[in-house]
Amino acid sequence: MVSQSVVRLLGYGGAIPFLCGGILVTCDVRLPGIEVPTALLYYGAVILSFLGGLHWGRVASTANHSRPSDTAFLVWSVVPPLIAWGALLMGQSAGIIVMIGCFCSAYIIDRRLYVAGEWQEWMNSLRRNLTAVACVSLATILL
Repeated sequence: MVSQSVVRLLGYGGAIPFLCGGILVTCDVRLPGIEVPTALLYYGAVILSFLGGLHWGRVASTANHSRPSDTAFLVWSVVPPLIAWGALLMGQSAGIIVMIGCFCSAYIIDRRLYVAGEWQEWMNSLRRNLTAVACVSLATILL
């Protein structure tokens, strides 16, 4: 079993680009050669791809316990990266709104899996907190 402190360290460590990006955008800090809002948007796309991959991995690792819903979750697993890619092609404001919506949708789906006993106990609070950080950080670009 993986230590919860390792899980939290890795999960919240992955939020550092969101936190730093949100702070830099809010404080209107300019970095040479880097468009901070664009970098933040790109990181959001990377993380949405990761969130989709969670479901692919979950289904793939339970081969002996397949369920009828597994096909739906495999389909869902490719949706966040496709939405993220599309969001990068939109204008910045529209892309941010679409990404925030996708982060919230992914959390709702993961919350239902937690309630159904499919995710470990730590997953619920970690996903809630990290979703909030991602959404608030992305929203700073709209201010």
